[in-house]
Amino acid sequence: MEFTSKDIEKIVELDTDNIRHKLEDFDLADKTIALYGTGMGAEVVLDALKDRSVLCYIDRRESKYFGQKFCGLNVCALEDIYDKVDVIVVVARVYHNEICERIKKYICQQDKVVEVIDIYGHNTAKEKIQYCEYIEECSLKSKEDFAPYEDKAYVRREEDTKLIAWYLPQYHQIELNDIFHGKGFTEWTNATQARPVFCGHYQPHIPYDVGFYDLMLPETFKRQIELAKNYGIYGFCFHYYWFAGKRIMEKPIELFLEHKEFDFPFCLHWANENWTALWDAGNDEIMLEQDLSEEAVEGFIDDILPYFQDERYIKIDGKPVLLFYRNVVHEKEDLRRVFTGFKKKCESLGLGGLYIILTTAGNYMRDATEFNADAIVEFPPWIVSTMCRRIRPAGYVNPDFKGEFFDLAGFVDNKEYFLEYGSKEYYRSAMASYDNTARKFASGAAIYTGMTPYRYKKWVKDIIAESKTIHEPDKDYVFLNSWNEWAEGSHLEPDMKYGYGWLEAVYEALMENRR
Repeated sequence: MEFTSKDIEKIVELDTDNIRHKLEDFDLADKTIALYGTGMGAEVVLDALKDRSVLCYIDRRESKYFGQKFCGLNVCALEDIYDKVDVIVVVARVYHNEICERIKKYICQQDKVVEVIDIYGHNTAKEKIQYCEYIEECSLKSKEDFAPYEDKAYVRREEDTKLIAWYLPQYHQIELNDIFHGKGFTEWTNATQARPVFCGHYQPHIPYDVGFYDLMLPETFKRQIELAKNYGIYGFCFHYYWFAGKRIMEKPIELFLEHKEFDFPFCLHWANENWTALWDAGNDEIMLEQDLSEEAVEGFIDDILPYFQDERYIKIDGKPVLLFYRNVVHEKEDLRRVFTGFKKKCESLGLGGLYIILTTAGNYMRDATEFNADAIVEFPPWIVSTMCRRIRPAGYVNPDFKGEFFDLAGFVDNKEYFLEYGSKEYYRSAMASYDNTARKFASGAAIYTGMTPYRYKKWVKDIIAESKTIHEPDKDYVFLNSWNEWAEGSHLEPDMKYGYGWLEAVYEALMENRR
């Protein structure tokens, strides 16, 4: 297919004019104003208030700007200037919700009441109307973005980079989710509840072709493998959840192992975080806890041995590959002990050893050998989040949304994905967008804006080209995040908006790297 210019559009960002229109909703004439916050967004609000009486900026005493000048104004503590102002405008774009709560608590203890304006949380009447119109439009939108299925009849060549897609085995009912989230809960429960946060926000993500599948049905895997093969994907990397002998969500992977006719390479990724009541370790209520003591991990290799021994299992240097999610949450010596033990055990079992790959989760960028691992692999949005510019959309933003917006379009357009690492051996990865509002709308969501199949193709194409130059053919792997992270808005599987566009992007990136 041909990607159109529409595929490279970027989000409209909040600017001085937008702020000025928002401020028109408030009577600021003859009022003395203080601006709370010296982070991102502070300067643009000051510019919008240039015709008003702005006394100073406010920030906490531990701020690096406290007691200094910021944009030509003094930075003071709230308690020092409170009696001198009539209005406080919160201008911190990222933490404006928390700051507003902090100010309100302070005001409750004072005799004087000062007006507080959360400018980044305020929506004008016009913006609300535009948002309502956008919601209606979403249900009637045209198919101009939709890429139809094409039979590629892909046949792998030896020179083709091996593309591995991370795979979430969550789409089936398990007892633990029934207890903590309600009977019948699956990842589809999260994914289908998402709604747009702002005009132009793509939500919800609704599956197409494979549909709202159940991973306990063999025909689901059969169709997924057909799609993956058709568009040039080499294998899956299953997230594997193991807690000192207790496994969860293992049934689909066991089903895959059982069906030898599923002729598709795979490997395992040990998702080693604590399992909590809220996805992404965002809640203190721990459902299953990780334990790396010698007794706890003793049976791990025995547990996954049937996978390692399967002829479809991916190997590097003749060794089965095991990915490990978050090394930074464990002590280095503990992990070295665990990995050393794993490798010795695999050697004793005649597997030739074990090739361990650490992900960049936790923004890890150092040398994997310090943990006695062999390589690292990028796991976006980790690291990417530190490179992307934080932005704020123009117009209406749902006031209940608690999260941040990242300019992924700029990250890709500027080719900032060629990051350097401390490890000699590293593997690149690209993500098909990222938006976890379905899981964490009111608890710290992250929306990466501007990603389209067109941009994804550029990213994948570039890292495939690099992989061919830095790896020998037997190590020429690139990872893709993700095959089916529907509640994170990161999926290669077809959806109602882009159709097979993400898969088409992968295929074209692969073909354009052939000699």
